[in-house]
Amino acid sequence: MKLRKVAAALIAVVVLAGGCSREGETEFKPVENSLYITSEGVITSATIETYTEDYYDADEMKAETETVLGAFNQAAGGGTDPAPVTLTECSMEGGTARMQMEFRDPASYLKFMEEYPDEWSTVQLESIDIVPVPDGILKGYLVGADFKKANAEGKPVQADEVTKQNKMFVAAVTGTALIQTDGAIQYVSDQVEVIGKNQVRTPSEGVSFIVFK
Repeated sequence: MKLRKVAAALIAVVVLAGGCSREGETEFKPVENSLYITSEGVITSATIETYTEDYYDADEMKAETETVLGAFNQAAGGGTDPAPVTLTECSMEGGTARMQMEFRDPASYLKFMEEYPDEWSTVQLESIDIVPVPDGILKGYLVGADFKKANAEGKPVQADEVTKQNKMFVAAVTGTALIQTDGAIQYVSDQVEVIGKNQVRTPSEGVSFIVFK
């Protein structure tokens, strides 16, 4: 695989957003392709690739990727702060290549993935939105879904227990991804796999809901 192909395979990524710590918050240390989302709507996508050839160059890959991101940001209006997408990590060491980028909001992430799709990634989303629970209800999220506690027991809960959580946030996701949140996850829709207090995997079919602090 040539360097350019490695860059293409890694280009859909973002890094942990800064900010005040919140209850249940954990550091983002991805070991596979995954997303990190915050209550403010910043999305982190990490792509990790293995390589065997010894002629890859991280600086060249970084320069090539930054050129792509610069063109994307310019087309999105240019000069905005924060930029739609920012490269935050690009490394190649010990046979593992890592790239991380930070997207300022779901719209920027989805637009980037539309223009630069990664067909080989295990993260394949058609849509993602992150809003406070009351705003999510106004958008038609949560209504009619079956929910369970985001713990080992995974007991079912009534929908009104979820919809009354005015101080929590909901991520509405269509498609499959390993997702980590910046606050402890409290409830998920029925088909979502709970991996830890801040981490879930969404199924490939249907809309998934992740409710977190």
